[in-house]
Amino acid sequence: MNSRMRASRRAALGVLVLAAGVTVTLREWPALLHRHRFTRTGPNEDLLARLGDRDSSARLGRAVHVHPPDRAELEEIREVLKSQTLARLSQKELASGMTAEIGGWVLPLTFARLCALAARE
Repeated sequence: MNSRMRASRRAALGVLVLAAGVTVTLREWPALLHRHRFTRTGPNEDLLARLGDRDSSARLGRAVHVHPPDRAELEEIREVLKSQTLARLSQKELASGMTAEIGGWVLPLTFARLCALAARE
């Protein structure tokens, strides 16, 4: 194999990598521009921060037909989450049947209600 073939293969590979990078950037750019930036100062921020991706949680919360937790329920959720993670609480709720169905998806009730809260705030 001569040096010209190696150089042209390297150039072709470089162009392919560059094209892939440009494609990914163009595809993701609108999502980065339109991502909502949340101010982390609300009274329920400690609970909403546990959701991870707030934008996705808020979108899910708009689709869920579960009421957001009221003040007393928020305090109860806070108390429970002092001793366990939201993931662990979700596992317990799924096992005990405390769920909400959204578009064919079965979600733990507390998670669904926190998503409804995220949609409201």
